[in-house]
Parts: sequence; structure tokens; C-alpha cells
Amino acid sequence: MYPTVDKASLLEHLETQQKHVIQGLDQLNTRIEATIREWAATDGHCGPMPPGTRTSDSDPCQPDASTEFHSTGTQPDA
Repeated sequence: MYPTVDKASLLEHLETQQKHVIQGLDQLNTRIEATIREWAATDGHCGPMPPGTRTSDSDPCQPDASTEFHSTGTQPDA
């Protein structure tokens, strides 16, 4: 009824897939850590802030409402 599965081949395939997943997670972790370091170096803003600069009410890091993407993946009508 069911096809036979070579357990050794299946195990080898799963181990290979596991290695790929671990490598991908390591790469993602490296990118996240770099982003956190970069963000921390800019004092939480999009770019370096000159000494004595005060932040305004508007946040330059936030996208303009006209270009903001929503969970549907579409842009709102203008």
C-alpha cells in the first residue's frame, strides 16, 4: 500500500535540511545583531544625531502615511 522508505536516506535528508535551517538562522541572527548595533549607535534614530540635537515630535524613521504599507500588502488610496 505505502511506498517503502529507506530510513538511512530519509535520515540523511533530514540532517541535511537541519544543517540548512541552522545556517539560515545563524545568518539571520548575524543580520539582526548588526542591525541592533547600528540602531544603538544612532541613538535610536535613522542617522547620527549631532550633539545637543533635540528630537522633534515627528519621527523621521517612520514612513510617510501615503507610502505606508498595510497588512494587506497594498498601499492606501491617495
